[in-house]
Amino acid sequence: MGSIAPRDMAQGMGREQRERRTVGGGRQRGAALVETAIALPLLLLLLFGIVTTARAWNVHNTLDHAAREAARAGAVGQDMTPVAQQQLTAAAIPLGNVVICQQTVTGASVAGTTCLNPTEDPLTVKRAQVLVTFPNYQLDFLFFSVTVNMRAPAVSRTEPGV
Repeated sequence: MGSIAPRDMAQGMGREQRERRTVGGGRQRGAALVETAIALPLLLLLLFGIVTTARAWNVHNTLDHAAREAARAGAVGQDMTPVAQQQLTAAAIPLGNVVICQQTVTGASVAGTTCLNPTEDPLTVKRAQVLVTFPNYQLDFLFFSVTVNMRAPAVSRTEPGV
């Protein structure tokens, strides 16, 4: 009769149980490999989706910031387009894809003549309006892509005397 390891004696294992434990260990390693092969593509898909969505969120926040800065510049009488372009260039967004609509308006908006439609522009005082759009922004996921139109409106009241 073979000697029993002290570890196995403490656990109350006999010879048959020790042998069963070593034989079943190989099956467990195979099961872990199959589980990894199933879970890894799903986790990578989730990871790439998160990265793509975060990039789109960053681009939209940059458009918002550029629109706000341009409206702020227009409120003090400066030209709005260079300010927006400078903000977009600093964030490495290609200017060829971005449309910047700017206008200084007094009174109520009229649909079709201003950057923003009347529901987005409730002000009736003199103001600077800016609409920065990124049409057809492409979200590239792992196996497919989606195209969205990003818009960033901003309105700022002009300073007195401007």
